[in-house]
Amino acid sequence: MLVELLNKVGFSAEREYYVNDAGKQVRLLGASVAARYMNLFGKNESVPEDGYQGEYVVSLAEEIKNEYSDKFVGMQNDQRQTALAALALKKMITLHQKALTNYRVDYQTWFFESSLREKNAHFAIVETLKAKNLTYEKDGALWFKSSQFGDAKDRVLLTKEGEPTYFMVDIAYHQNKFERGFATLYDLWGPDHHGYIDRVSAALQALGHAKENFNVRIIQQINMLRDGQVVKMSKRAGNIIEMDEVVQEVGIDAARFFFVMRKLDSPLDFDIDLAKKRSDENPVYYVQYAHARIVNVIQYAKENGLELTNDADLSLLVAPEEIALIRKLHEFPEIVSACARVMEVHHLPAYLMEVAAAFHSFYHNNRVVTDDMPLSQARMMLLEATRTVLVNGLNILRISTPERM
Repeated sequence: MLVELLNKVGFSAEREYYVNDAGKQVRLLGASVAARYMNLFGKNESVPEDGYQGEYVVSLAEEIKNEYSDKFVGMQNDQRQTALAALALKKMITLHQKALTNYRVDYQTWFFESSLREKNAHFAIVETLKAKNLTYEKDGALWFKSSQFGDAKDRVLLTKEGEPTYFMVDIAYHQNKFERGFATLYDLWGPDHHGYIDRVSAALQALGHAKENFNVRIIQQINMLRDGQVVKMSKRAGNIIEMDEVVQEVGIDAARFFFVMRKLDSPLDFDIDLAKKRSDENPVYYVQYAHARIVNVIQYAKENGLELTNDADLSLLVAPEEIALIRKLHEFPEIVSACARVMEVHHLPAYLMEVAAAFHSFYHNNRVVTDDMPLSQARMMLLEATRTVLVNGLNILRISTPERM
């Protein structure tokens, strides 16, 4: 939705999904799936203590067994883990892509960490930093002088075992984005990565990029509530709610609306029960119902001989509810601009709820189809303007605009 907002106000913005398909966590995934796979053949192998324990890992192992039978049983342990990590990643990425498509999110680029490693792009970064005299060796590891660029302390690029750190590869990824022609980068990170911002910023500054051209927004925890109780989630423990489950239960429109009703850096309580309600209590239903009612009123007016006309005398709109609605509609361009400027979507759904409330107030206090033809035509134009704002706002959020509820 941020991309829609940025493009709406004149920027050329793209979405990119960075896939961590290499490194320690991928090895742990391979070891976890391999253990579950071998269990299916009666082998007593355990998932690593810091591995992935979820039921989805068992499902992955079962899928692989069904497709490949015992093909991997006779392999050496390391070979088996590597092979199954690749298969599991492919399956999981396919599921992610399908879930995001269903959620109406399309990424122009899926960028794989492994592509950087294959080209040794991360080692090229090290050579560049060495040439700038911004590295040193200590305790057998290679360090970057990140404290010279605002970081709290210097950071390791290569461990004493010669293993590249995630930090080293992340520098290469962001440098790659600049090399592809992007002028400003916006990353969306989880709450546990807050302390990581300064070191990446320091590295990019060391490579010659302005500090303001790298930005990070921290997305806070989402609490899923059912019957007023928090549903606990942990990917490794397997107690998770997948996006497909949320969409299937509450619908795409409700899911998209609810997920952007709070600031990115504020925790969100997603009330599953509220999202399923078909009443004014449900904010997305409230906004969509306003649109549907407007469509029906305009249709009724046309059936009674009224037509939308640009010649309508809008000076006749003097009732307090009419003035309030007009003023609220007038705010729309500034709301969109402000959302893009501060990189926060939540102002838009809040505004659309205000528009819906202003419309309902107008509708409950003023008849549209009356014996006064000029006034009726003016009110029809006001309704059409309201409908247009609701449609444009909901389109930015990629939420549907039903004509019947």
